[in-house]
Amino acid sequence: MKEFQKMTKTIKWSEILWLKRGLLVLTSLYFIYFAIIFYEPQPTSFLGNRMFPIWSFTGLNYSFSAVVLWYNWKRFPLERKKKLENTWMILLLGIIGLWLWMPTKKEVESMNISLKDSE
Repeated sequence: MKEFQKMTKTIKWSEILWLKRGLLVLTSLYFIYFAIIFYEPQPTSFLGNRMFPIWSFTGLNYSFSAVVLWYNWKRFPLERKKKLENTWMILLLGIIGLWLWMPTKKEVESMNISLKDSE
């Protein structure tokens, strides 16, 4: 089975930085949208149809979550149980779950060390 094959590629910190930057942009868009809704006297005059931004943010969130889930399942050298926990966290908590999932540089280095030790 594929899930039991050894991972030979190391995780690059630059890839994680790209994911963090994307998540930062997504979070900023959400904050801007919520600020407009809560502080604009008549947000319908500014936003027009309110459903368009909601659907576009939902689409951005789902597509970014799909990329992160792919990265979690295909690139991270984790046990299946931990991958499932990360998947549920991302799906149920949304953008907060994405921030909680993001590994730090130390975690990436320890994963790379564990990859080298397993070879």
